[in-house]
Amino acid sequence: MRAAIIFVLATLFIVGCSSTQLERLKETSNADHIGKITKIDIDGNRILVNELITNNDTSAIWLSIVDDTELLDSEGNTINFRDFKKGKLLEAWNSGGGFLSEPRQATAAKVILLK
Repeated sequence: MRAAIIFVLATLFIVGCSSTQLERLKETSNADHIGKITKIDIDGNRILVNELITNNDTSAIWLSIVDDTELLDSEGNTINFRDFKKGKLLEAWNSGGGFLSEPRQATAAKVILLK
């Protein structure tokens, strides 16, 4: 129940605060995922991202960060996992297929943390 409430609140936050910026990114980016970090799992080395699917429709996905994942800031500088913060926007590309679960899961090949 708590997880469902958190998911709904996070979705409302994304839609209410930055849908225009996310929509612009969705139109211009070739990333597999564009969204906002809503949770960071340090032990699991993964981040939960609420991504914009269509105008006001969002979906959550866990993105695992592995040794081969390229992590960059918006200027192309290399960053570390500890640079991820809740509420930050990102673009991410998968390293292959994902897992159909709720929320979905995938391994990231590349992540660009946006300003």
